[in-house]
Amino acid sequence: MSKTLALAIVLVFLTASSTILAVPVSGATAAENTWVEKAPMHQARRGLGVIAVDGKIYAIGGTASISFISSVLSTNEQYDPTTNTWVYKTSMPTARVYFAIAAYENKIYCFGGITGMGISELIMPGMYTDNDTDAVEEYNTFTDTWTVKTPMPKGGGMHMSAQEVNGLIYVFDSQNYVYVYNPLNDSWTEKDSMSVPPYTTVIDDKIIATGTHGVRTNSTYYGLADEVQQVATYDPMTNNLTYGLDASIGVDAGNVGATSGIYAPQRVYVMGIKSSTSPSTPVNQVYDPITNTWTEATPMPTLRKDFGIAVVNDTLYAIGGLLVSYTYDSTGKYIQSSQATPTNINEQYIPLGYGTLHPEIRIFSPQNERYNSSSIPLDFYVDKPILALGYSLDGKQNVSITGNYTIANLSNGFHNVTIYATDTFGNIGASQTISFTIDKTEPFPTLPVVGVSIVVVALVVAGLLVYHKKHKHNLVKNS
Repeated sequence: MSKTLALAIVLVFLTASSTILAVPVSGATAAENTWVEKAPMHQARRGLGVIAVDGKIYAIGGTASISFISSVLSTNEQYDPTTNTWVYKTSMPTARVYFAIAAYENKIYCFGGITGMGISELIMPGMYTDNDTDAVEEYNTFTDTWTVKTPMPKGGGMHMSAQEVNGLIYVFDSQNYVYVYNPLNDSWTEKDSMSVPPYTTVIDDKIIATGTHGVRTNSTYYGLADEVQQVATYDPMTNNLTYGLDASIGVDAGNVGATSGIYAPQRVYVMGIKSSTSPSTPVNQVYDPITNTWTEATPMPTLRKDFGIAVVNDTLYAIGGLLVSYTYDSTGKYIQSSQATPTNINEQYIPLGYGTLHPEIRIFSPQNERYNSSSIPLDFYVDKPILALGYSLDGKQNVSITGNYTIANLSNGFHNVTIYATDTFGNIGASQTISFTIDKTEPFPTLPVVGVSIVVVALVVAGLLVYHKKHKHNLVKNS
């Protein structure tokens, strides 16, 4: 099949009511567990907020300096994965770094962060301290405008994260505060405080949080603890935090993203710098929330920290950050670290198992029940774009369709139907086979019944009249 024809078919199926998701992004045809360099941002920066909305990626704020004493930015750039291009958008009102970012519908919310550094006379005269902000600002991606919202209940600061679940945004900070922001009425509530690891993502309406923590072994009992990767699951419905299995390798100064299970299996990817190593090496730790296990994947080609991660169609993008480089001698022996600099790099990661999942099909109609019509609607949903679609009735040859359909001229009796779909990677999925019965029993003949009823009534009335006359005659005769 030609690429032109394939694209045309994809566009047809995207307009059908049976499929509502976007086509996989350009460049995601590379092999799984590999990296591809993409167009860089205009502005190099670290500590920025990165998030995807409607298939576009937004890179907001950050700092262009090694430290964030100066050059804190309000820059807002939009990246289109399909065209591999960046454009500037309206800047954020409050320039800041290390803030929390989340999205709801077509809007992006930026929470807290640091606006720079100042001189503290309270802790120690002449000592620099962070200038925290409690600012909350909303960006409308449709109108390219910003709106100031109700500030956070308590300060902002570093190591914050935010995730949207069921229309509410959960904000976590390093002081163990857990806030819930309602974007519909611009209000805040506070949950019980708990120590949530600093990097978060969402899978199946649960917030997966991860970060390093120290554990002591026999070898470190009298020294520093080993740094390993911790993972916890926060359930917004119960406000409970449960811990999973630690990974043996810790990840420092990194970030996290999750695949949804549509184009790639549900996994949490933790990327950054391997803990407790010199010189530093990149690492990509993969957590499976179903089996509660860790594996390693191909790390980022460019060694960096303080970058952002966004996910579009189960493809991850690692954007910006602070470059980490080293000097080696002619034999490859490490000599010293080099000057770190902010970067505008943008690298795309094709995750494990990408393009190997079969389409999932959910049938809404028919159901396992009895119908008194010979025409039955075939109403269903497919979880990804498809190249071919059809149904099999009673085990017969597939009939090609382009979306929801009506099966006509069904005979009385028992039937079954199965829907098949082929996705853009060639994976074939089959729905559950639905069994149903057609029972077109003829309706009870109403007109003959009415006629008979009239006759019966007439006979009854006639009988009563005869009885009345006879009864009257007998009364006269006996008087």
